Amino acid sequence: MKSKVTPIVVSVLIPLISIAVAVSLIYFKKNNFSGLEEFPYAAYIKNPENSSGNKYQMNAQMDLQLANLGKQGRVVSVIEASSGARLAVLIPEDISENIVTRQRYKMQVEIGKGGKITVLSMEKY
Repeated sequence: MKSKVTPIVVSVLIPLISIAVAVSLIYFKKNNFSGLEEFPYAAYIKNPENSSGNKYQMNAQMDLQLANLGKQGRVVSVIEASSGARLAVLIPEDISENIVTRQRYKMQVEIGKGGKITVLSMEKY
């Protein structure tokens, strides 16, 4: 009797474990941007240096590529969702996301020296 119960238990546990793993992966992917403030466009325009070193979440639509800096990455014009303003952001080469014009992305950005906006991670939404 023990041999008949074991396959049943295993056949039930495997799908349950698979579902648990899938749910946790989705949860952690969505939380990649959690805890970050929305990009403060008005404060950034007034004084970009005040935001230097800070990380934010930015929702933006890709506009056009402004420059290809080779190993440093690409400078891209984006339309920031909350303000509708165009900003230039640096997307480093190690971010392999395929950038499509007019596609919307949720990005984790960091403000660097001189107000340079660098994308740390991004995903379509």
